[in-house]
Amino acid sequence: MSESYYVEKIFDKFSKGDNSTVKTPIDISIFKNIGKRINQLEYSSIIWRLIYVINYSRPNIAFSISKHSKSTSYPSMDHLKAIQRVLKYLRHIVDYGLHYTSYSAVLKV
Repeated sequence: MSESYYVEKIFDKFSKGDNSTVKTPIDISIFKNIGKRINQLEYSSIIWRLIYVINYSRPNIAFSISKHSKSTSYPSMDHLKAIQRVLKYLRHIVDYGLHYTSYSAVLKV
């Protein structure tokens, strides 16, 4: 279980050609409501898609997305850059997932 296909679709739609990666999903210094306002619908769309990813395979970005979701009423360019950082982090860990191996159907105690 990795959701890598869905995450790749999010990249294609919102990363604007930037294929770089980062090792952490959040930069706390960016959460200020300053800067040029951006399209609220696009920002909310990214947030909701990432919430889906959190629920199914990436709980490690939950804190970051909860912080970003507070800015959906008045998102700025800085908020969009912060969301793009989360996307870069997901690109870094896109192949991570839960891998099951086959064991016998009998549970031994």
